[in-house]
Amino acid sequence: MSTDSSALGQQPAFNPRNSIARRGGRPSKFELEMIPKIRKASKAGMTELEIADLLDVEYNTFISWQVKHPKILQALELGRKQATKRVVRALFHRSVGYSHDQERVFNDKGTIIKATQREHIPPDVNAIKFWLTNKAPAEWQDRTGLDVTGNISIVAQTLSVARQRLLAAKSTLPTLEGDSGDITEIPDADSE
Repeated sequence: MSTDSSALGQQPAFNPRNSIARRGGRPSKFELEMIPKIRKASKAGMTELEIADLLDVEYNTFISWQVKHPKILQALELGRKQATKRVVRALFHRSVGYSHDQERVFNDKGTIIKATQREHIPPDVNAIKFWLTNKAPAEWQDRTGLDVTGNISIVAQTLSVARQRLLAAKSTLPTLEGDSGDITEIPDADSE
């Protein structure tokens, strides 16, 4: 029978192989002060690889930080959402047109003159099309396929009625002399 110290209710003896100090390796470079920097970089549209470079860590290290520190994932997600909102606003402004003030520099006989001028950017047709096809697809989507839905019995009934009408129309057509009513051969234009 083995004498396990934990089974006897005693604290186990200190074992350096099980201690945290035994794990080795470099201490983590991660600091909570990096979170705003990560969010700002994500908001600017930087990729995770670019953010890792910005923080001067390996990409794999940055990925492992995301697993260990949920605040990093939250910062990345918040930054992405803010970037997406900015792009949506820009697309909207490009779709409807916008005006902005622009500073112009003129040279009048050696004198530099700075003037602010309002410039209007007209709506862009491609931005309008993109916006409408994505925001109102039922009315604006390009339709390239055929959407066939319905009840097959209604289609069969419609075809049956159409066939009966064709047969009725065929029986009421006047026939020419010697015409049996069946067209089996089309005469050549030269033979007449």
